[in-house]
Amino acid sequence: DVGINCSLRHIRVFTNWLYNKEKAIPHPIKFKLIPEGVQLYHYFNECETHEVYHHIDENGIDSFFKRCFFFYNQTGMRPTEPFIGELVGDWYLIPPESRKNKIPMQMYLNDELKSILNEMQSFRDSKLHCKDANVRVVDIFERTIMKIVRALGFTGKKLTLYSFRHSYAIRRVTITDIFTVQRELGHKS
Repeated sequence: DVGINCSLRHIRVFTNWLYNKEKAIPHPIKFKLIPEGVQLYHYFNECETHEVYHHIDENGIDSFFKRCFFFYNQTGMRPTEPFIGELVGDWYLIPPESRKNKIPMQMYLNDELKSILNEMQSFRDSKLHCKDANVRVVDIFERTIMKIVRALGFTGKKLTLYSFRHSYAIRRVTITDIFTVQRELGHKS
């Protein structure tokens, strides 16, 4: 934690210089230092993601779960978000009142991701006939990924279904800029 905070301080000084003196970036970048003892965000690295998929293939786990985890990994959606929006053509839309941060979401989905989304929603609709079906289906996904993580013996970080969102963010920030990732994830800062 201390080393990361030190590095963030250096980055903050540099980005403030880029913004204030050089006008090289359009907005100052704000950093929250990590309090000592707080665990860092947990994500699946590429190798761990492939191990999860391989474990599903090799151990007779329904390949539906592999497709669902792939969907989360490719979209960065929060666990409940595939169940609270509407697919309009190639766009998945979630109204602001349905999202945690009250920011509407518009995400382009290719044919493969649309197919998986429809499959996930059909699974919820056909298997779970109850008032809180969205929560129940996320719980099924969560328990499945936790069993796989335990079976694979991943240690040193707590990996959950939400970790696919962090994986998406880390992968995207290496491809594009932090401001684009911020907008994609629906973060205000």
